Amino acid sequence: MRATAMQFVGITQTAWMSTSPIHDISLFEATRTGFLQLFDYIQGKNSYEEKIEMTAAVITQVFPSDGSFCASVSRVVL
Repeated sequence: MRATAMQFVGITQTAWMSTSPIHDISLFEATRTGFLQLFDYIQGKNSYEEKIEMTAAVITQVFPSDGSFCASVSRVVL
């Protein structure tokens, strides 16, 4: 196996945004719903009508429900 060169770039400014809580039994659907909300936002559907560059991965934060057939709460973070 051959080693590859890696480069780390310093980021001087960051901003995080997230959805409001999404109640859904399906993690897939909750993540999809949240991602589409954030995608619309960065594509210009925001109060400034400006596009925002996406430079980070999407994180889905899950807060488990109290039972097997109850909707968990998810929040998608960009």
